[in-house]
Amino acid sequence: MAEEKEPSLWVLIVVWLLSLGLLVASYWGGGGLGGYRVILSLGIATAMLLLQYLYYMRLWYRRGMLRIVAMTGYYWLALLFGLMLADYLNRHYVPPPWKNQAAVYVYHPAGGLHKGE
Repeated sequence: MAEEKEPSLWVLIVVWLLSLGLLVASYWGGGGLGGYRVILSLGIATAMLLLQYLYYMRLWYRRGMLRIVAMTGYYWLALLFGLMLADYLNRHYVPPPWKNQAAVYVYHPAGGLHKGE
């Protein structure tokens, strides 16, 4: 088997500094962005994941099946999270059977809303 290339020390230091920069960005980022803060956080997390995959796991320097096997686990995880989210978003509140659902509330002019007898 041929010798495969390894990252140099400088590459690993730059990747480490990028990881620290992304960590700081995820800590301070999105303070005034409102609803876009989630999108920014997911983008930063994706960038950190790619750095870890490509350089710390050295997948940038590998070929073929090793890359496929490494990525398959995260595709499977994304599929499971997607199915879990779809299940959660399609559920509706069903009150427990011991709750009295037939309670009638009556408005009384002097006292407001009261439970009917």
